[in-house]
Amino acid sequence: EQLVEFTGQLGKIIADVAREDPAAPGLQSLLEEAQETGRAAVACHPRELNAQYVKGFAALLAVQSGRGERLADAEAALDEALALDPTDLSILALRLEAARARGDAKRTDSLTRRIADISRRSGS
Repeated sequence: EQLVEFTGQLGKIIADVAREDPAAPGLQSLLEEAQETGRAAVACHPRELNAQYVKGFAALLAVQSGRGERLADAEAALDEALALDPTDLSILALRLEAARARGDAKRTDSLTRRIADISRRSGS
């Protein structure tokens, strides 16, 4: 449980750094640490939403910073997270980004409609 909590906190730190300066020194090592922590958290708690989320988020950030080979890892982790909670808008938004990075127009359209539908039903 502590590993999953740490993984979530690490994900928030990385998001803040990436948002402030995508070329920040040390961002790549933070991404590697997050990916490794995400993998460890998923290995210990495969049905934990936050572990899958951080694993997918870190891999997607790596893709966005030039590590395209991480795209399949991001997609797989985010799909696992969506299997745990198919209505989580944060995860859906990340999965949409991954579909766009893949150039998958069909998946992009499907996810866009799904996000809009969930948002409309929840009043978001």
